[in-house]
Amino acid sequence: MPTKTKQEAAVERLEDSLDAAQSAIKALRADVSSGSKELAKTVETSVKAARKDTSKLSKAVRGDVADLQKAIVSPPSRKHVAAGKASAKKASAKRRTTAKSA
Repeated sequence: MPTKTKQEAAVERLEDSLDAAQSAIKALRADVSSGSKELAKTVETSVKAARKDTSKLSKAVRGDVADLQKAIVSPPSRKHVAAGKASAKKASAKRRTTAKSA
């Protein structure tokens, strides 16, 4: 298995922190008054939402890392470079025709 990047390690630390926060909230809910239980429940809901977002972030980071690794390994294709020049010419031509008609 490849080594973890700094970003992947940071996401893992975040997930561990969310686990610890969720455990602490559950422990607190058992020992607080009814009004505080509602607040604890709200915080627990927020932690669950953060966990879902962290999962999405983790997948996005893995995808970004994979894309960067592919970009480093493979040189840019000639078609991609040529397409960029053609679209630049079209854009400048479009600006000229728009300026004339105005």
